[in-house]
Amino acid sequence: MPAHRIVSAGRRGARSADLARRTRTSVKATIYGHPVSVDQFVFLRKADLPSTERWQAALDQLGIDLQLDPTVDPSVHSGYWPARLGGQDSGFEYFCGSIPDAFGAPPPDGLNGRDHVVNLVTHSDVHELRCAMYAASALAAACDGLCFDEATGGLTSASAVLQEARSIPEDV
Repeated sequence: MPAHRIVSAGRRGARSADLARRTRTSVKATIYGHPVSVDQFVFLRKADLPSTERWQAALDQLGIDLQLDPTVDPSVHSGYWPARLGGQDSGFEYFCGSIPDAFGAPPPDGLNGRDHVVNLVTHSDVHELRCAMYAASALAAACDGLCFDEATGGLTSASAVLQEARSIPEDV
């Protein structure tokens, strides 16, 4: 199941496999004519938030051709984070904060002391969705993080998010 949250027309929490399917199959994804946003949530301990260099090393170790902008400091940054995926410009919106401040819903069970969440947000662009999913999987791998699975409301692994990202066709 997808490890992301789809937000349609400004409403958080839509939980539909059909929405996820449509997001993966349309370059400019829309639901009922409205652009959709997709959230990738990674729960982690604040002390474990990696530097951009360590996050990039995790991407490289996974064999993902994604280069994060090295000038961004994830401990203080908020907003758009430029990147390059497969030689093409890409990126995602990046937000990090305490779970009550940044998740906006009761947290899933099983966080085991993970007190912060990183949210990588994309809007209606499958290339950026793939970029954010790769970044989320590498982040979770780098810091013992857990990814949120919107379909179940529970947690999923970095490897499951990576597998889902790799299943998105590159030519959409």
